[in-house]
Amino acid sequence: MFRNYYNLVIFLLLILCSCNNQTSKSQTEREKLLVLAKVYGYVKYFHPSDEASNIDWDSFGILASQRVLESEDLKSTLNELFRPIAPQMKINRFKQDSQVSKVVDIVAIDSLQHVFWQHIGHGQGRVGAIYKSARLNKKARVLPNSTNDYGGIRKDIPIDGLKGRKITLNASLRPNSDYNGRPSVRIHLKRKNQPWEEIHSSGQPLTVNSWNHHAVSTSVPEDIELITIHIWSIGLAGSIDIDGINLAYDDQNKSVLRCEFDNSKTLEEAWNPWGDNQKFNITNTKNNSFLKVSRTKGDLKAIEPLFKIPNTVQGRIREKIGEHLLVDIPLVLSKENSKRQTYGKEYGDLIHAIDSVSLTNNDFSNIHLRNVNIIKVWNTMKHFNPNLNPDQIDWDNQFLKAIRKSKKDITREDHLNTLKMMVAPIKDSHLAIYHFSDKDHFPPLMWEMVEGNLV
Repeated sequence: MFRNYYNLVIFLLLILCSCNNQTSKSQTEREKLLVLAKVYGYVKYFHPSDEASNIDWDSFGILASQRVLESEDLKSTLNELFRPIAPQMKINRFKQDSQVSKVVDIVAIDSLQHVFWQHIGHGQGRVGAIYKSARLNKKARVLPNSTNDYGGIRKDIPIDGLKGRKITLNASLRPNSDYNGRPSVRIHLKRKNQPWEEIHSSGQPLTVNSWNHHAVSTSVPEDIELITIHIWSIGLAGSIDIDGINLAYDDQNKSVLRCEFDNSKTLEEAWNPWGDNQKFNITNTKNNSFLKVSRTKGDLKAIEPLFKIPNTVQGRIREKIGEHLLVDIPLVLSKENSKRQTYGKEYGDLIHAIDSVSLTNNDFSNIHLRNVNIIKVWNTMKHFNPNLNPDQIDWDNQFLKAIRKSKKDITREDHLNTLKMMVAPIKDSHLAIYHFSDKDHFPPLMWEMVEGNLV
């Protein structure tokens, strides 16, 4: 009997230890995501580098959530994620017993030579809205009525004789000096009863005003149904030249397609141009001919200040973001330091990883999609909602509770309820969280004044 009793005690202790370890792990994951959320908000909304202003922040957030949750060295992971887009940012450790106070650096502003953000509410990515954001002293392309930033040419490839073979798509790309986008060559594969698979060159080296060779390779599966090749441009401004397209198989010894742009008939008959506000012209020179893809709407112009520029502004922020971690982020840069430094390996690898993220807005089973939604809403409220009183609401704790609840979410409604519960303590009647496919619902009532009475 005593032996059974001791076995039971040991068994219960093991259960308790297991539960404690699981709880500790869950807490660590939530705290990691809180640190990520803080850096994400500072860099996205306030760091004025070209790199930070031109990435896909939704896909970056999903990638960051994946890497942070898998990380055993949070400092290194955050630096690897953010340094390519915020080169002047620093994340360092500090000793446990050291006192770290929030440091605000005030700098004198040259209104024409410094680059920094101004916000009236949260207005990034929107044109003509009540809430506005502007990165001052940087020209920007404004495209009203544009539904996407994508453009280029594409073509379906016959699959006969390609099953089981290795294929390689080559192209030469030359971005012009006004180009601010990310080009790539892509092979899209559609297998039977499978989603599209994309193989692309995003992140490969790119030099302005020079021809750059991009190539991607893949093996064609036996159950292939369709192959499509794309020469893709992502960006709001400028133009890019395309030439030397070649699709080959068996180590490029045999060509399936070779295209040299020698007249407009080549483009119209052989390719499908696509994208909003794009113009396609075949340009003939003495040495060769090539296709130029350009934006056709919107002016590339300096953005006017949203309000009067003061003589001094907050130049950087340095504060504790988690246990033993300290972040130092410039909020003001010189024009030279704000420029994209280079398409180096770190930046190229990050862009390639971002462009490889599969982002489906309706896939609420994806925990990382739910995490990035919480990060975005949390930061929007923290930085732009005047009704959020930090003395009355522990906003960090609201984030941690939302992340914990989100782990159990399954449906879209579950996730929306999690977001709504997070912001509920703000008690802001102007605040609404909904899915873009939701419809407004109103009670079936109508009223008007009849003979002085409301009917």
